[in-house]
Amino acid sequence: TRVGTAYGTPSSSNLFITPQGEYGNNTQLKSQTSVGIDLGADWHPSSTISIQATGFYEFYKNELVSQSAGVNTVGSYTFNAPASEHRGVVLGIEWKPLPKMLPGGRVKLSYTYDNQIYTNYTEVLSNSTLSRSFSRKGHYIPGVIPNFLNARFLYDQPGGPLEGLGGYAEVTWRDSYWLDNANRLKAPGYALLNLEIHYDPPARFGWAHRLHWYFEVQNVANQTYIAGATNISDSVQTNGQQAGATTLMNSTGSIYAGSPRAYFGGVRIRF
Repeated sequence: TRVGTAYGTPSSSNLFITPQGEYGNNTQLKSQTSVGIDLGADWHPSSTISIQATGFYEFYKNELVSQSAGVNTVGSYTFNAPASEHRGVVLGIEWKPLPKMLPGGRVKLSYTYDNQIYTNYTEVLSNSTLSRSFSRKGHYIPGVIPNFLNARFLYDQPGGPLEGLGGYAEVTWRDSYWLDNANRLKAPGYALLNLEIHYDPPARFGWAHRLHWYFEVQNVANQTYIAGATNISDSVQTNGQQAGATTLMNSTGSIYAGSPRAYFGGVRIRF
């Protein structure tokens, strides 16, 4: 178990970009504070299975949240969310499915559930003729991936002439997540397949034991995906209603494209 507290101050760039996305005075920002509680456990039901689980619950005050002010602006602006909560679960499993037939085979799974919501925050949106206040209480904090899963299937030859030769196949899945405070527009989720092969010369090879050779292929299926996206600002229409997803999709400068299929190889030396 763990109970911790944290304190964070705005950076200099946070203090001098206004909510309009222009250089100016944003020094009304307050430092954020938080108190968090973690509860975790390790369990080894057998010599071939290891399980780790941790739950967390964090209470934030004046959380510093950044988002884009729109097109043709100098950058993202930062504001204080008066109160928010982060809670979730982190799970990890390592399993040797065939310890006798394939002693070098392992399966590793890791999963994260991350639920972050505003518990006290009212946002004011304006257009050329009017301003409206909208409560964000209970809304998801944008930019937070709620579900993340990584599955890796590994094999390392433990002995014989091919000792040290190994590799893995990895599947990474990220859930869709909200991009705005009103929870109108999401960035789509994606799943990627990565492959890797490596060679660690055994100790009997002397100095060569310090070398690690590897070659990997990332995004094997050459999938087009959004690797990351900055939060975007909501807007209010002339009738006083918040703009929907169709309007928000016209925002630019938020999306960061993922890498296409890529090949990497090399050698690392341990001293």
